[in-house]
Parts: sequence; C-alpha cells; structure tokens
Amino acid sequence: MKDRRVTVFHNSLEELVESLDATLRVSSWDPAEVAPQPLKNSASQLMSRLGAADRLASGVFNGNPRDAERVSTITDAMRRLETAYRAYVKAAGSGRASTIRNSTTISPRGRGARSPTGRWRRGSRS
Repeated sequence: MKDRRVTVFHNSLEELVESLDATLRVSSWDPAEVAPQPLKNSASQLMSRLGAADRLASGVFNGNPRDAERVSTITDAMRRLETAYRAYVKAAGSGRASTIRNSTTISPRGRGARSPTGRWRRGSRS
C-alpha cells in the first residue's frame, strides 16, 4: 500500500497549484469587476502554502523506493513552482508581470508543473 505521507505531499502540491492559479487569475482580473470571493480566498493562502511546500520539500522522506520517487517528483515540482513565482514577483516589481502572466512560466497548466509520467497523482498505479 502507498505510504499515506505521499498523500500529504500530493495535497500540498495541489493546494499550491490552486493558490498560484488563483493569484494569477486575480492579478489579471478586470479592475472594473470584482473577483469571486473563493478565488480571492485561495490567492490569499498562497504564502502559507508556499511555506508548507518549502518545509515539505526541504525535509527528508524515508520510504519504499516507489514512494520516494513520487515524493521526489512532487518536491521537484514544488521547487520549480516556487522559483517561477519568485520570478513573477520580481517581474511584477519591474513592470514585466503582464509578460510573465501571459506565458506558461508559472502557470500550473504549463510544462514542468506535473510529472510527465503522472506517477505522483492520486490513484495512480504506476
């Protein structure tokens, strides 16, 4: 049976992706309209989710080789997303945020945010 700790890593990554997506959507929302409250709520949790992901990614996972590989894939994705978010924030400070926002650099749907094999996804039997 898969180690339940893998689910914690998976859920943390999914929550991080959700908050990053919400942050990007809120930042590009038409100022004449009010963004939906659930979207704002998710975006407001970004910093705590980045912190949780950072703590998980910096820890050492000891488990069977298959689960260790899944966790490694998840933590790599967490690090890449955090790096992309830092680049986004830096670009926002320099006025280049719209360029990054329109690219897939930080988009959770972009390349690199998910494992190409999909092995870390919940319910996967690979």
